Amino acid sequence: MSSSGDQNRKPMCRSVWLRRQRAKMTEHHGSTVSLAGTRGPLCQKGDTKFAGNTAPVLELDKLPEDVLHHIHSLVPLRDAARAACVSHRFLRSWRRFPNLTFNWETFRLNLDGGPLCERAKKFANGIHHILQNHSGTGVKTLDLQVRPCGDVITANHLDIWLQAAVKSGIIKLALDIPRIQSIRFNFSCSLISSAASSLQSFSLSYCGFHPTPTIGCLRSLKNVSLTLVHISEDELGCFFDCTISLEKLEVALCDDITFLKIPSHLHQLRILRVFVCRRLQALNMPVSPDRFLHLRNLKIYCCGMDNFDYFSLVYFLKACPTLESFFLSAGPHFDLRRDSIIHEYSHADSLHRRRTAEFHQSNLKKVTITGFCSAKSLIELTCLILESSSSLRFLVLDTTGGYDNTGICDCMEREAVMEALRGVEAIKKYIKGKVPSSVHLEVLEPCGRCHIPKLRKLGPAR
Repeated sequence: MSSSGDQNRKPMCRSVWLRRQRAKMTEHHGSTVSLAGTRGPLCQKGDTKFAGNTAPVLELDKLPEDVLHHIHSLVPLRDAARAACVSHRFLRSWRRFPNLTFNWETFRLNLDGGPLCERAKKFANGIHHILQNHSGTGVKTLDLQVRPCGDVITANHLDIWLQAAVKSGIIKLALDIPRIQSIRFNFSCSLISSAASSLQSFSLSYCGFHPTPTIGCLRSLKNVSLTLVHISEDELGCFFDCTISLEKLEVALCDDITFLKIPSHLHQLRILRVFVCRRLQALNMPVSPDRFLHLRNLKIYCCGMDNFDYFSLVYFLKACPTLESFFLSAGPHFDLRRDSIIHEYSHADSLHRRRTAEFHQSNLKKVTITGFCSAKSLIELTCLILESSSSLRFLVLDTTGGYDNTGICDCMEREAVMEALRGVEAIKKYIKGKVPSSVHLEVLEPCGRCHIPKLRKLGPAR
């Protein structure tokens, strides 16, 4: 039906209209390309004038099923769902859509708009509806970011969703659940077993994970991230035994781990990040002649681990024979007097240091240690580096919390200032005399203007 202003307009055949539009485009641009999904011939009889400059029409309904499925898989989840609502062929593809990423942005949910509980229920219902209508095959990526949902998301929800999507063929699995579930939900080992042959990336947050040898060989697994996961060192070791291609490992806030041992068969491991595992006492990396042969720069962050045995990092240095630069962050410290040696020995000769056989660094030129304190294991490590690194030229020992890019010192609590001063005293007593003339030693001390007056103002420690 035409509008009142177009009552005299005659109906036009769609194919005629398309030909005229293509003719206009050709006149202006010299060629024409039809939009996907349009029907009707590109060149009709009488259109030979433009036939030489036209391109073939891409008709989606005539494409092979696998090609259409691939095209559909390339669009975002929300757009893929909309396409499934208007096309039967896309609907069939939607039921085996490969990339399932569920977060608040996917569902266009505003974190600040309306009652949180109602938005969380809407989110959970949407995920449930999608996964219940999915065929369960063809999933390549499952990324469940449901942390803001609180207790709306239950362990039962998670079990149903994971069982529906985690199958053989999945490549990436990421699970970030509400913190309230951290002591209620255990990730099933049978799930990862079902995906053992294909899984390449595995990320867990706020849950329990207790691997057993029945998992099988995770031969394709390259990236692993565990955050606030309840897992012991023995269980983590069992998990390592099932992997052969691991390249990146991140372990954060996993307080059940007291000892972390990297097995010698993980030759491809390139990135290791261990962050605030409060009970972690040591890293022991076995040495093999073919490990990290091309690694030039090494950075290790041991923040907040006051029981940590810094001397165990010698194994990392041994594993990097071509290392040129080594950076270690040893602070901040929460139990500042623990492992302190300043008041334990009266002079440097009475310090009984550990030794390690056959350790020599011929390429190491610069070593920087921030958060340097009076811990015996840290002094042992520093002295060993000095004795074993013939090419060393710069040694920077920063007893403070660091300085920003403008050179302005950071704020320090009173206890931190006191520990920094003990670190300075330890450097003078046990390290300075061992520094060769070829090495430039730089010691960063608490600021006389910002930090030291704080001790006088606050008075003696309680």
